[in-house]
Amino acid sequence: MDPVFLVLASSVLSWPVATAAHELGHAIAGWAVGWKVRSVTLGRGPHVCAFKLGATRFGVARWFFVGGQTEYAWTSLTAWRWKHLVAIAGGPTANFGLVLLCWREFHAWGPYPAALWWGFGSTNLTMTAANLLLLGRRDQPSDGVRIWRDLATRDHVETLIPRLAAQVKAGAAEDALHTAALVVRLIERHPLANLLLGLRLGEDQDYTRVAAHLGWCTQRGAWPPDVHAMAQNLYAWARLRSEPGPAAVETVTAAKAALAHMPDSAAYLDTCGEALVRAAEVEAGMALLERVWASEEAIALLPESRAFTACGLARGWAARGDAGRATEWLGTAEAADPACPALTDARVAVSAGVANIPRTARG
Repeated sequence: MDPVFLVLASSVLSWPVATAAHELGHAIAGWAVGWKVRSVTLGRGPHVCAFKLGATRFGVARWFFVGGQTEYAWTSLTAWRWKHLVAIAGGPTANFGLVLLCWREFHAWGPYPAALWWGFGSTNLTMTAANLLLLGRRDQPSDGVRIWRDLATRDHVETLIPRLAAQVKAGAAEDALHTAALVVRLIERHPLANLLLGLRLGEDQDYTRVAAHLGWCTQRGAWPPDVHAMAQNLYAWARLRSEPGPAAVETVTAAKAALAHMPDSAAYLDTCGEALVRAAEVEAGMALLERVWASEEAIALLPESRAFTACGLARGWAARGDAGRATEWLGTAEAADPACPALTDARVAVSAGVANIPRTARG
């Protein structure tokens, strides 16, 4: 067999192995500095399989060729910057260690095993270089960006978080938002900082980033129950606004959890009702939406909010197969707010007789 083909094939096939080594490098470095590791995931998307070892959950996601994630749970901010630097550097260090191992070992084998070692080594070298580049999205920076922030920033998390708490207590909204942005820039995940930024982005209708800010904390008990429920509802609502198609399991779970804490809130009822209808739990969703429509709190809402609820009811009746009632609710939505951006999708849902066509985000 051609050694060149073996090099190329082993480079591709060893990518998940290199990714697993990278994430385990992060985890081992985190353990070394005294942090707890919540989870280690290979790939992106829903988990295909998972198991728990001690306090750490290990999982393989559907798209296991596309990256991975290691999530820490620090209990103290003492010397946070340097601990974070070590934890983040652990991933590229693990990959580069495998490169050195391959360089040492391939000389001892014949041409075909050597080709396999070359492929594995080149994959790890590529992953090392890619993770050290100063690239990445704002909410998912590369390891190189994180390391640079730790080395270059003048702000210390140890002082920023007390400052943020004091600004919130004093009602200094703009100062608190600025400090929250600095906190998230450094440590990426902090309950109060992410919630503040999520609320601001919700005002700007940047629903994708709202979901990114709040998705990680919907399962955390790091804040008071009322605030936790608000974060869960905001997360579910942002997912419904930003993602087409049927509601994801995470969206429905967050909406149900928020509603369980505040079962009489019209906003929470509406979010959960829409999530259930879009998740094909039509009867349960319709019961919530009808309750919203009849509640005194919802009657006092703005016409555009009433129009969105009516569009949800129209979609639900279409799913039940009652075109007449669906058309009536569609007319109610049009009367409440003729400019409601959800009307177009609601008309399509009624004509098609389906309930899983997404609502257009608020305009």
